[in-house]
Amino acid sequence: MPPFRAATPASTGFRTPSLPRVQTAPYASSRPVSAARPPTASSRPRTARPRTATSTTGNDTNVIAAITEGRGVATSVGLCFLSLDTGECILSQISDSQTYGKTIHKLAVFDPLEIVMPEPNIIPQKSKLCRIIEENLPGASIVAGPRRHFREDLGMEYINQLTLEEDLESVKVAISASYYAIAAAAAIIKHAEISRNVVFTHGSLRVKYQGSEGSMLIDYLSIRNLELVQNIQNPKSAQCLYGVLDHCHTPMGKRLLRSNILQPSSDLHTIDARLDAVTEMIQNEDMFQRTMQALKGFQDFDRLLTMLLSVSDRSMPTEDRISSIILLKHTLEKISPLFEAITGCRSGLLVAIQRLCSDLRIRTAIDLIKEVVNEDATWTKGALGLRHQRCYAVKVCSPNFHLHTEWGKWSSRRRKTKVQRSHI
Repeated sequence: MPPFRAATPASTGFRTPSLPRVQTAPYASSRPVSAARPPTASSRPRTARPRTATSTTGNDTNVIAAITEGRGVATSVGLCFLSLDTGECILSQISDSQTYGKTIHKLAVFDPLEIVMPEPNIIPQKSKLCRIIEENLPGASIVAGPRRHFREDLGMEYINQLTLEEDLESVKVAISASYYAIAAAAAIIKHAEISRNVVFTHGSLRVKYQGSEGSMLIDYLSIRNLELVQNIQNPKSAQCLYGVLDHCHTPMGKRLLRSNILQPSSDLHTIDARLDAVTEMIQNEDMFQRTMQALKGFQDFDRLLTMLLSVSDRSMPTEDRISSIILLKHTLEKISPLFEAITGCRSGLLVAIQRLCSDLRIRTAIDLIKEVVNEDATWTKGALGLRHQRCYAVKVCSPNFHLHTEWGKWSSRRRKTKVQRSHI
């Protein structure tokens, strides 16, 4: 007797009807929004997209971008890149061709997590620029933003409020005729406030204008095939140009190196200034060794300042605040050894760096921190050591620190408990 076999559509001759495929409209976010609960500013941010082919360990910044283009015959594209980690805002307006080669190169250099475009460019039909970005930057997350956020008056209002005071006038001159770049800046800052819960305080954003002039243009395929920042066969391998050249001691240096590899300068004055500094370092080995030793203790200063200056709906825990102050004190105290290391330099670039390290505001900031933090409080990488530093970092008798009351009481109780246990 043959074994029993269940009937299948093929054996019975009956074909199951296939359901029609539903074409869904693109949304601003891939995460579905429940009808019972409207999205709020405190909602969990979207999961970051996988990094593209230009991503390396040197590009660890949380960058988002906004892009808009003109409607005329001439292809004018405005871009704005906002780094949520380092508090840097880069504006750029490009007169591009019909293939948008310069725009794609700019996006490949910064490699943003999200690209915000006006909603009419995505819904109901994608524009030519949107399709080219999807074809040349696989994995790019394109987000639809309201058209009303791409406004020049709103962008200028943000720039006047958030730009550093010493940079405001020069930024205004640089962006005076860049309508689309200013509109993109308004959209990306608004997107950071709504979607990322990040609000920058007055005069805390480093705004820069970066045109396409003065830099070399490398297309996306050349970056990948030449393995400038990533190995093709093994993305985690250091066998690429960036991996070979990366001997940086600070996160800021790693980011600058990556940017210079992907977008080399073509300005003769900039190239000569860098060559003069390198030549002086090679000829003066003692200065080179002192400089390397002074740079080893530096942490990510840009990310620390942004974390201290940005405002979020979620309040920072007390322990994290004290850890940030200890790290700030540690970093500021590392500037003086760097100043001494390059003493006697002659090249223009090193002289400018030494002048920045001798700024009197650095000493003022250190003195203000020492009014509320003990001088022997130092930054340590270990969790147990850092916890010990936090316990005894704040001066309980300080009347100027707004955290000393609750932290001082807790620290005092902790000391009494340790004394009682030691007696037992």
